Amino acid sequence: MIRILQYLLFHHERVVSQSELIAECLGDDTENESVVLKNLIYRLRKIFQNQAQCDLILFKNHERLKEGWLKLHLGKMIGGYISAATAFVVVNQFFPSFYGWFIPGIIGGFVITYWTRKIKAKKSVANKTLN
Repeated sequence: MIRILQYLLFHHERVVSQSELIAECLGDDTENESVVLKNLIYRLRKIFQNQAQCDLILFKNHERLKEGWLKLHLGKMIGGYISAATAFVVVNQFFPSFYGWFIPGIIGGFVITYWTRKIKAKKSVANKTLN
């Protein structure tokens, strides 16, 4: 699935045919290549569609977006930092074995939780003072 995504991203400026994808990404050793390719493309679309739908639903509802934009922004920005830090740690082998794949995510998860709770606490204090 990754090879297909990489190939499509690399050749994004033109239309890539089904036979070309089969030849470049699946090879000749696969039976029912077109069925396998359709299944893999379907799975790729589902992965990206779920995240995109959540964002679109939120962006359509301006009141919910106004309330939750900071949490959404922090989660996505820290998530991007986690992925960059993970790549940096893994490539430069700062931790032995597979620990480099998990340590940035664990630390980042705690940071996201901390800031989300802090924002929630500030909102509840602000709501109490208004009432």
